[in-house]
Amino acid sequence: HRRAGSPGPLRVELKAEGTYKDTPMRLQASAPTSLQAALNRQSWRPAGKLELQDGELAFDVRIPSAESAQGTEIDVVATGQNLQAWSAIAGRQLPAWGPYRFAARSRMRQEGLEADGLQLSLGGLPTHSPRLDLDTGQLRIGSANDIQLTAAGRLGETALSLELSTAPGPADGTAPFKLDISLADLALAAQGRVGRGVPGDGLALHMRGNATGALRAIGGTQFDQPLAVDLSAQLKSLEDGYAASAIQGRLLGVSVSGDLAYQRATRHRLAGALAIGPLDLENPALRAAMAADTPTPASASASASASPSKQGEGPALPKDVEVDLTMRIASIAGLAFPIDDLAGRVQWLDDTLKLAQLSGTVAGVRASGDATLRWRDGRPMLNGNASIAAHDLAKLGMGSA
Repeated sequence: HRRAGSPGPLRVELKAEGTYKDTPMRLQASAPTSLQAALNRQSWRPAGKLELQDGELAFDVRIPSAESAQGTEIDVVATGQNLQAWSAIAGRQLPAWGPYRFAARSRMRQEGLEADGLQLSLGGLPTHSPRLDLDTGQLRIGSANDIQLTAAGRLGETALSLELSTAPGPADGTAPFKLDISLADLALAAQGRVGRGVPGDGLALHMRGNATGALRAIGGTQFDQPLAVDLSAQLKSLEDGYAASAIQGRLLGVSVSGDLAYQRATRHRLAGALAIGPLDLENPALRAAMAADTPTPASASASASASPSKQGEGPALPKDVEVDLTMRIASIAGLAFPIDDLAGRVQWLDDTLKLAQLSGTVAGVRASGDATLRWRDGRPMLNGNASIAAHDLAKLGMGSA
């Protein structure tokens, strides 16, 4: 527009309203210098904001010359109460997290784009510490779309850092990537490929370190001892969940291997097979893990509001969880009788825990059986059977005098 009576150059001011994929939005933009300056290959500085119902993106662009994008600087600040407001623009359903604030200053260079001063504040996360703050970050995008990203901050009060790198990929549009995340004293490394049409090879994961601080920040679990972890696995996305195969490593000093699958349909379902090395129940770290306290808002609220008649009804087992695991444990020490080569199937559904097809060696005696544990009227009900050869009973001190 041009002020009345002024023969000066045309100035740019844009206001527009519309709807994109059922998402109403409003755009305002202006430039203190004229559009003619840009057409004359002079510097130009448009700025403005894009407003959604529950979000806003402010931008300030400095274009040194229309001849080339090189040297162009772009400042952006995004704020809002709920990330879902950007789902239509992102092309996918975003989680209902918030409030949030993201800020960055980027610059176009001959070799690509670089952004410094990345900052992110995000609340409402489904973790014990629901707030993520990234105080510093840098992003580099090369001319071949290769990416280098580094950031550092906190999840709640727990230190967090991440490094992401991708390399130019083949003509199929995929790109290999490597991601390293450090949360407290726990390090997670992931390698795989990103892009459309990526085969179902999944991610190669490796987790190593002391998980005490990470579990406290994510789940609120309190451990009195270090929780040593050194595990690797292949993670693949399923239609309604994830599958972890080739699990291998050590947890609390105990060897672990196997395959697991998590699916969410009408309930959470965990199934698979695990092989566990020798267990020593006197191991301080293992005892601390078994006694760990994991507070949740739901359980705390239920405990606080429970009436005397409700208390003592047994453990409040989740009703939407199903577990079906085949397990083998090399040995268990720390019991009245040593147990070796224990195998069986563990099933948990609603308020019932089943131990099926159990077999093992108890104090040198081969035994088998099954058991079912239920809670009724605040009391545990245990049903089961065991099979031991009659001539072996004396070995357990159970024979007749």
